[in-house]
Amino acid sequence: MESTKIIKLMLFSILMLSFSCDKDEYNVVPYVPVNLSLSISSDLQHVGVGDPITITPLDTNIRGSEIRYYGLNAGSRLSSMIVHGNGLIIMQHSYDEYVAYDITCTYKANEDYVACKVEENDLLYVKCPKCGSRFNLFNYGSPEHGSKAAAPLKQYNAIKSGDLLRVYN
Repeated sequence: MESTKIIKLMLFSILMLSFSCDKDEYNVVPYVPVNLSLSISSDLQHVGVGDPITITPLDTNIRGSEIRYYGLNAGSRLSSMIVHGNGLIIMQHSYDEYVAYDITCTYKANEDYVACKVEENDLLYVKCPKCGSRFNLFNYGSPEHGSKAAAPLKQYNAIKSGDLLRVYN
């Protein structure tokens, strides 16, 4: 009799958990290989604390990428670096710390696969042009309250060693 009650309680608990855990409205950003080395004295020379850069692939027929700088030294240049997917956002978080994120919005990432854009009037944020979700780069890519996205931007390893910043997964 006691074992029947335990089994019923376990089944009830499993049933309740399966109904209480709704599927989130986002998917994990698809895997893309990331393995870049950037020179701090040349590739990142115009980047200060709080300044983001984006590295996005060029047209599919052209190998290479575009590095776009924001802030006081706004501009862009072409690079032979190969990036996959929608690209990356890199920001100097503090003097010795850089953070790197996938530029893809996390809301329905597997379905829509939309690249976020840096907000020109507030460089600490990127915004998805499709769903309107905003992500705070200085708060490790967390979505702003009220965004459709529930997950932060996908973060990659960013290790500074001497004059190099290595970004990888």
